[in-house]
Amino acid sequence: MGCNTSSVGIQKKISDNVLIPLSTTDSSGIKESVTIQKHTEQFYESEAESSSADDASTTQQTLSPSFLINLAQTNILVMEEKYEEKTKHGFVTMDFWKAVFSLSDQLEIILDHEPQSEKLDIMETLTQHFKDHHTVKILCYMCAEILEPGSNSKYPGISTQHIHFVSSLLSVLVNCSDNNVELCSIISKQTNFLNTATKKLQQWKTPHFDVIDTKSEGGSHILESLITVLHNITMFEDNVPKVRDVNCIEAMKPYLESKDNTIRLLCLATLADLVNESESEMIKTMVMS
Repeated sequence: MGCNTSSVGIQKKISDNVLIPLSTTDSSGIKESVTIQKHTEQFYESEAESSSADDASTTQQTLSPSFLINLAQTNILVMEEKYEEKTKHGFVTMDFWKAVFSLSDQLEIILDHEPQSEKLDIMETLTQHFKDHHTVKILCYMCAEILEPGSNSKYPGISTQHIHFVSSLLSVLVNCSDNNVELCSIISKQTNFLNTATKKLQQWKTPHFDVIDTKSEGGSHILESLITVLHNITMFEDNVPKVRDVNCIEAMKPYLESKDNTIRLLCLATLADLVNESESEMIKTMVMS
């Protein structure tokens, strides 16, 4: 898994003042206007090259468990604060998205961290921070809010600006839910997120199997990330009923015939955890046919 250390010593390239509207539907079907900061092609740029001694010092600091934890915790706190402001003003600021992007990069680094014992200690500490500051709920809510009003007939059906937002939100969800029973349990309770995920699997079936190669489309990895989150949470038996309740099995079955090996195997592994005995025979028949 590649590591992106650009989150350390980052600079913002352009002004934060441009906003784009996003229309969403609440549970009562009433449209509300939600404004999200416009995504630019790059939010961050690397610092100027420093001396080799400074580089070595930065590398050593970056690998320190306490440094990684403190940096991630800072972004978790910023996300919580800026999300709370959203309830007052109707939009999340650039600071929220910077924190999401940075946290995504940090989790990539942490999951590659050695030795294994240190990585486990880091993730245990971060799991508590995620729980204390409602990070998973925030990620799930924002992801569903952006995906929900997207096009029904296109993949991924959202604007170029929103693709990077969703990609980063899902990246954090994928990495934080990796073999993490506590955070997977929280994700499984986010019914709106699960409903949106299932709906998008259904809507993306046609473009996925279209003659147009979705790999060439922007955000081609979003489908894989979404299925990976579902796979991670269904690995724990207590979460299975919640995922079954949103009709995820039927939504995922068509992808067993995907030409994309990763998508096909992810769906097969997820369905293996979701189906009962009678359903497993049906899945086996589909795979063998």
